[in-house]
Amino acid sequence: MRGVNASPDPDQMWRRVSGARSLTGRGLAILGRAAAWREREAVRRDIPRQRVVADRVLIEIARRAPKRQAEVERLRGLHPREAQRSAATIVALVHEALESDPTTWPEARTRRARSGEQTVEILASLLDAVVRTRAAELGLAPRLLAKRADLERLVRQEIDAVAEQDGIPVLEGWRREHVGEQLLALLRSEARVSVERTQEGLRLRLES
Repeated sequence: MRGVNASPDPDQMWRRVSGARSLTGRGLAILGRAAAWREREAVRRDIPRQRVVADRVLIEIARRAPKRQAEVERLRGLHPREAQRSAATIVALVHEALESDPTTWPEARTRRARSGEQTVEILASLLDAVVRTRAAELGLAPRLLAKRADLERLVRQEIDAVAEQDGIPVLEGWRREHVGEQLLALLRSEARVSVERTQEGLRLRLES
């Protein structure tokens, strides 16, 4: 039976932010507080966490360490309404992180963590190949079906064996019907990928 964690620990959510592996020290300290705040806001407002602040914006906050509200408001990808609502809080979180004891900052990736990220990258690449094959069959651009960041989030969801997360487009609506269910089946060992030869050449084949 698959484990379900419907209430993840907000203080550990930084580990699941796409791009966190690129940060160390100070950046991780900021990301840890920002990701925890986002998780609590998402629960309080009852909306997907990506609608509060997207992963890429959290990473920019961690890298830039904005110390004034105006700097937060200029961040690309942050909705103006959210900037107006939360800029002061984000600045306070940054100051809190910078003033904290460096010995309490999250540690950079361990060898095991790097290995885990390599697994995510490998599996996301496999899913990306399936998406590209499916997109060609449908006559669509692959990015219309799924973006790389979405595939990495999907892989992490399955690795952590958590309940399906809101805000992963490939698991919603027509995308789920056309490719999302196939990706889940592959990650859950309910399907496998093989290579077949056709008149047009070699192509991927997903088998249940």
